[in-house]
Parts: sequence; C-alpha cells; structure tokens
Amino acid sequence: MKLAIIVPYRDRRDDLDVFIPHMEKFLANKQIDYKIFVAEQSDDRAFNYGKICNAVFNEIKDDYDYFCFHDVDLLPLNDDADYSYKDTPTHLVFENENKEKILPYSQYFGGVVIFSKDDFIKVNGFGNDYWGKGYIDLDLLYRCLKSKITLTKNYDYEVKEMLKSDLKYRNITKKVSKIVLPENSIIVNRNSNVIATDFTLSFHYKEVRQNRNKIVIFRTLDVDDFQIFTINGQMILQFFDKGELFQIDINNEVDITQFNHFTFTHDYNKKEFIIYINGVEKFNINYTINYNFTKKNVILGDIDNSVKIELIDFKLFTKKLTKNEVNRNFYYGVKSNCFEFNKLTFYDNLTTFIDEHLNIWEIMGKTTSDKENLIIGEMSIVDVLNKQLNKVKYTPNKIKGRYEIRGNKFADIEKTYHPDIIENKKTYYDDLLTNKINISKFGLKSVKYTLLNKIEHNNNTEWLKISL
Repeated sequence: MKLAIIVPYRDRRDDLDVFIPHMEKFLANKQIDYKIFVAEQSDDRAFNYGKICNAVFNEIKDDYDYFCFHDVDLLPLNDDADYSYKDTPTHLVFENENKEKILPYSQYFGGVVIFSKDDFIKVNGFGNDYWGKGYIDLDLLYRCLKSKITLTKNYDYEVKEMLKSDLKYRNITKKVSKIVLPENSIIVNRNSNVIATDFTLSFHYKEVRQNRNKIVIFRTLDVDDFQIFTINGQMILQFFDKGELFQIDINNEVDITQFNHFTFTHDYNKKEFIIYINGVEKFNINYTINYNFTKKNVILGDIDNSVKIELIDFKLFTKKLTKNEVNRNFYYGVKSNCFEFNKLTFYDNLTTFIDEHLNIWEIMGKTTSDKENLIIGEMSIVDVLNKQLNKVKYTPNKIKGRYEIRGNKFADIEKTYHPDIIENKKTYYDDLLTNKINISKFGLKSVKYTLLNKIEHNNNTEWLKISL
C-alpha cells in the first residue's frame, strides 16, 4: 500500500523546514511506502485548504492507495500516531506532548486525517467553498455521514440510565399524538364523570422555553382545582380541600427543559400518588386531606398560559396502572380506556373535536385560524425523540496520536469571531446542511485549478504549486 501525505501550504517555510525532516525520521522504521506532497497555493486569493487538497489528489491519485491530509504545524511523537493503511477514514491527532487532550470539539476532523482512495472519492473530497479558517473539517465529516462512511456514534448523557433509555427508545415504532396548545388556549372536556377514584395520567413533555410564570398542563374545573403545572423550572402537582393544600414538587428529579415522560398514578383507598419519570418510580407520597376527585371537568392548558405547550401521547386511564404497565406504556404504549388522541374528528368550524373514545372536547381561547394547528395527529415516537432527546453525535474514528503543536492552533469555531469563520459558518449551516450544496456534484469532481509547477524536492518529497 502506497501512502501520499498531502500538506496544504503557503508562507510557512519555517514550519515546513522542520516538518519534512521530522516526518522522514518518524516514518523511517515504520515500513510505510510513502511520499510527501507539499501543496502550495500560489495565488493572491484567501487560503483554501479543501480546494488545494482536492487539486493535488486529482494530480496523484492514480499512483497511491491511501492519503493523509496533514497540517504543516503538527509533528507526530508516539507510535499511536499510526500512518499505516486504515479501512475507514481516521483522525490521528488526539493529545499534545504533555499528554493533554487537545481537540477543540468532539467532531473535529482536521489536522491529520487518513482516507483510502476509494473513500475519498466516495465522499467527493473536501468542499471547495471554505476560504480561510473554519468549518472545512465539519464539511468533510458531513460528507462521510451522507455517504454512509463508518463513523463513531456518541451520546452526550450525564447518567448511564439516560443513555439506556434512549437506546431502547430508538428501536420503538409506536405511534403517538401531539397536542399543541398556543398561549391563552385550553381544551375542555365537560363530562364530569371522567376522573375516577383511581386513575393514571401520562404524557411526554418538554417546556418550549423556560418560563418564570405558571404554565398549567392539566387541571380539573372546580372551586378547588387539581392541577399539574410548571413554574421557575419546576413541575408541581397540587390540589386544595377547604383551603388545605397538598403539593408535590418534582424539582430535583427532572429537567423540564429536556424531553421526558411523566406518569401519575392515584390510589383512592390508600390516598397515594406514585410519580414515574421515564418509566422509573421517583415519588411515592401519601396525603391526608379528603379531596374528591370525581365529578370534575378536565382541562388541558389554561387561559392564563403565556407560552404554548406541547403534549405528546397524552393519556388518561380510569384505573391505577401497575409498575409493569407504566413501564410498558413508557416504552411501547398501553391502550387507554378513557382519553387518547391518536384519532380525532373535528366539527363546528374546528372548535370542537371527538377523540378516540368518542369524548367531546371544546377548544377555547384562540381564533379558528390558530386552532387549525392545535392538534397534530399520529407520529412515530422516534420522530419525537430524534427532535427533542439528546441526539446522537457522529464523530470521526480516532486514534490517540500524540503531536507537537507549533504555534497557536485548534480554535473553537463556535466561540470565535474571525471574519473567515463567520463566512464559512454561513456556508456550512445555510448551504451545506440545507442541501443547497449537492455534495455528490460539488467537491472533488468540480474542483478547478491550474498546476503551475511540479518540483522533486528530494526522494521523499515533491512540491506542487497550484493557482486556484
């Protein structure tokens, strides 16, 4: 296997004079058949790392099996910086000479990258539209992802249980409903015999934005309301009886700005609430006041809510679910015997609808045009999770190469204001990720350049001067 090390270069002679002898010494006993290609951009335009790499690849691709795209200011120090052939694109830079991890962000795919010839052609090379600093590595990673090149899946979770839940979720295809309540809107069921002595209430919920005002999710219509609401980042279950208050603050167990599933079971004889979060029991609390849960109208939302709320897979059961049923409902779905919104029929100019169990609901507080988007019908729970749970991050395949770094390097591109980076950020987010750039057409196949000169520098190094 023959390796071509392509070194994009301009006005860095001091670094280059150190780099070439260092690489020759480092690779001397590695049994790697290699050649270094200094890829010099010889024009007055802003430096274009991707375009210069594409140009040199096109010039030499027939003679080499795999390619390393290498910054001139990175010098390998340990054997983990392995330049041998790799079956999948691999990122070599991991730590500095002090054994400190140096990657600016987890998806960083620059500095020293190895590709087989076939894989580089498959991803259509680098993007040609990044001038100056920033985002060319993320463009390359995106091309790998879209081309189905093997990458590493990463999940950014604080606790292992969150990861387990999410992994299990991703294999679920159950269908759920989504209720979108604009601010100052309610949905009312006026059947006063719905809430039974024993009942279970469940839904997926994420607060659209953290709000200091009280946001009611569910309540009954009575002098002393039973209600579930959020305020100041907390979820609270509360009811009164003759001025006496019962309240459960769900504040230390959940972040309501993240997508979670809530289940509230009530046992009338035991005067007991059990609260489950993501299928796991978190609270088991008894109360002493004599509250009457029956003969009450049920309301979703509140006329005083100042922001919209979204409820996924809202269900009400006229029984207390067992722990196993709660867990099964969380992961796979249990059919409600009372309220469920997967099938809806609207009438009366969209101000009234009938749910799956033929319950009649009234929509109040907004104009008809607002109500048209009040209910979004069936969707896959995977669709919901992909949007609202911690997403998978695809990162390059990495090995723990140790490198000496010459000069200042590895800026966090999301936290800098260099004009090149700002412009390249627009290209990446506004053009590439929105598919305005067709990666199968634009990249290696479309690169335009002029080869000005080709000089044999020594036995291991060739120098190509290119105008873009």
